[in-house]
Amino acid sequence: MERSETPTAYFGWGLMLVLSACATPGPNTKVFVHYQQMANFCDFATAGGASGGCSEGLYIVYRIDRIQNTKSEAVDFLFDRDKVITITKDGFGQETLTVISPQGYVDTVTVPAGQTKEPIGCIIKKALRSSPDSWPNASLVDLAYAPLKTQLVEMVRDPDDTTTAVIIGTASLNVLQQQCGLTQ
Repeated sequence: MERSETPTAYFGWGLMLVLSACATPGPNTKVFVHYQQMANFCDFATAGGASGGCSEGLYIVYRIDRIQNTKSEAVDFLFDRDKVITITKDGFGQETLTVISPQGYVDTVTVPAGQTKEPIGCIIKKALRSSPDSWPNASLVDLAYAPLKTQLVEMVRDPDDTTTAVIIGTASLNVLQQQCGLTQ
């Protein structure tokens, strides 16, 4: 005798699949990314010349000091600088400065489940602002991480990180390497 599936059985399986696809990661998957804000600047130098000011935003050097991926349900974590988001009163910014690549700066880093990696390196993000008068050049700007399906990620500012340097004039590769403090 063959078993027949009823519409109710199909609905039950479909509902379970939808619910499992919508599940959010639990707190035991959380990854902690520890950082410090090293310097803020408006202009940077490339081989082609300077960038052109900070009327729409400010560039910020962040040093990623440590990534902890040690929670009980941890899975391998791929840190991607392009998923880091700046948070200001003028909005969220996800733009990464990629036209320059000083020594000590990172694109991606894999941290296996159950491990902590340190030091990581620096990233440069652009924080949005509506005008140069919107907030001071020396402001601290917090970070968030774009949501992931498999993990929660918490960006944690170092508790001693209460001030930042402001680079006056054009930031050269050499100056940005010095601000990072992690030359190889």
